[in-house]
Amino acid sequence: MRDRAVILAGGRGTRLTPYTAILPKPLMPLFGEQAIIEHVLTGLARCKISRVTISLGYLGHLIEAVIEDGAKYGVQVDYARETFPLGTAGPLGLLGDIKPNDRILVINGDTYTDFDYRLVLDALDEGADAAVVCVERSLSSNYGVVHADHTGSLVRYEEKPSYPLTVSTGIYAMQGKVLESIPRDERFDMPDLLDVLVAAGRRVQCVVTDAEWRDLGRPEDFLSFRQDVETLASEQ
Repeated sequence: MRDRAVILAGGRGTRLTPYTAILPKPLMPLFGEQAIIEHVLTGLARCKISRVTISLGYLGHLIEAVIEDGAKYGVQVDYARETFPLGTAGPLGLLGDIKPNDRILVINGDTYTDFDYRLVLDALDEGADAAVVCVERSLSSNYGVVHADHTGSLVRYEEKPSYPLTVSTGIYAMQGKVLESIPRDERFDMPDLLDVLVAAGRRVQCVVTDAEWRDLGRPEDFLSFRQDVETLASEQ
């Protein structure tokens, strides 16, 4: 059994336009000069995961120029290249040396977290074919919500309610044998893969964590994170 991390870094980052006109999203700076993908790599090294494949697409040569072989982050990096966008699961079909009992960790390249990646890999040792890391969030409505009975009479009125949700962090783990379910040379996203596994009766474990996690895919999320970092630094 071997462990391999895959960082999905091939997207165009259209939600972060205009920032991504000159930089691929994973190279956007988080702390000073440290980029998002560098944070992910140091987190992997901290969790003793040393073999990393980065899936490249849009402006991938810039990522390769910065990361090189990964030695400066304490990991061994190689690259898979998408000739066209393969989605969030399709790039796994580019891995040619995976054995059925290998454990694969998949991370979106726009993720900030202090999650211990070993925890989701351990879920595979407990019988799961795949696992998805989740956090609890709430979705607030901007509207007053009415609840009526079958006659149209008001039963209850909620002013701008908030609904609890369990959401994916874009961090996944899977057994190497799962890659057989991924079509080659076509776009295939992670929700599609997980649905295929569930439909086939294979176990997909949800690992809910209270670790820090931020999605940095939208300008408002990225700027909010940077402001939080600057505020924390000024208070220290």
